[in-house]
Amino acid sequence: MARNIVANGLCKAGKGIFDLLSRWEEKGVLPSLSRFLKISLLGLLVTAIASCCKGGIPPLVTCYKPAVVYPQVIEMHLSPNPTNGAEKVKVTAKAELIDTKLDSTAYIISARCTLDTFDVKMNASDGAFDETAEELEAEVPLQLKPCTTLVHVFVESNVGSIGSDAEYLYVTSKD
Repeated sequence: MARNIVANGLCKAGKGIFDLLSRWEEKGVLPSLSRFLKISLLGLLVTAIASCCKGGIPPLVTCYKPAVVYPQVIEMHLSPNPTNGAEKVKVTAKAELIDTKLDSTAYIISARCTLDTFDVKMNASDGAFDETAEELEAEVPLQLKPCTTLVHVFVESNVGSIGSDAEYLYVTSKD
């Protein structure tokens, strides 16, 4: 409603200015200046009227899924590796969120590691999952015969995205 009132007022003002400058041009009172002002001011008024009549910006609609902040495991260590008959393997990892500019509220909420059929919850070294970068640790019991297997680390963010990494573990018997 207010936009229409402003647009109507600008229309009336524009008509008055156009008529005045047209009369000056016809009477020879600064004809080139009157023509220049008439064209410039009319362009300005048309722009102002159009911006007043234009509605709000519609929501952005795309055919793409919105960007999500993904966690990434940037470093991972297994100790001991090779195991040399150890009963447990210590898994340490560093994880961080990629491009937090997309969502400044994102943070890491959990992490787990898997070894063969074992799935172990990892702990944040500072005691809480509440940051965009976390140092993780877990101890995984070894109940495997000598072999080579993969240890996977999965990290989840509060926006539901999951990142992972894997490293080979060489399970060996005591020398």
